[in-house]
Amino acid sequence: PLPVAYLGVADIAVFVFFGFVAVCGTALVQVGSVPTHAWWASLPVGALSTAMLTINNLRDRVGDRAAGKMTFAVRFGKRAAISQSIGLYVLAFATPLVAAAANGSAILLLPLTSAALAIGPLTAIAGGEGATLTTALGHTARLLLVFSLLWAVALWLW
Repeated sequence: PLPVAYLGVADIAVFVFFGFVAVCGTALVQVGSVPTHAWWASLPVGALSTAMLTINNLRDRVGDRAAGKMTFAVRFGKRAAISQSIGLYVLAFATPLVAAAANGSAILLLPLTSAALAIGPLTAIAGGEGATLTTALGHTARLLLVFSLLWAVALWLW
């Protein structure tokens, strides 16, 4: 009933529902509570999921403006959308660093081995248009899958 693309809240909704709700909800169902590390675990998942949306919105910003969609890229422009996308990648990769430093466990660095998969999409985001950003979407989805699997393994071993 509420078209989030027209309200300008899709980025927040994706971060919350694909990050916090998905990860913490899974923990709640499996463990019966939401441990603190589930909240931390949800950050990179939500960030990379939202990055997919921001790349899509960056690519589609001209058409979205014409359609009346109030995405972040439409409201604040190309440069801000690029910064947002890159910031989401930074958040995703910073979370295991902070977790490892806070807990003294090197195993929490395991998802960082997927960093090479981020180079192509980040390069496309920084300077691409059109089909280049479409490719970046697919590569970000792959990164989300690999990063999340490595993150889950790291948390399980920890």
